[in-house]
Amino acid sequence: MKINIELKSSYPKDRLKVIECASDISTIAGKILETELGKITMPVVFDTWYLHEKEKIQASSFGPFRHSEINLIRDLNRLLYDDLKFNQYEIRLREWIFEGNEYTHVAYAKCIDAINNGYEVD
Repeated sequence: MKINIELKSSYPKDRLKVIECASDISTIAGKILETELGKITMPVVFDTWYLHEKEKIQASSFGPFRHSEINLIRDLNRLLYDDLKFNQYEIRLREWIFEGNEYTHVAYAKCIDAINNGYEVD
């Protein structure tokens, strides 16, 4: 019985270690890709959105996910699929991704690449 209690109490710590390792692996992989491929060039509208969202995430209390790209990707998906009231910079990014009324996977893939591997502003 005591063993089970100890395992349950250490579970969150082990989970946090796994999350930290995954984040480290993602960072290292991103640096390798950056050196091999260079950074993708993104429009100013993406940069504006990225900086606002990163600032919001860092100011919030997401715990281990605080600096994670996962939250930026979640916010990007929210921007594309939710019908919420958005800020002007979010609307501009959404218009760039949709190019009018048509959703383009190319623009979305560029956003994901930029979030994960860094980018340069056009």
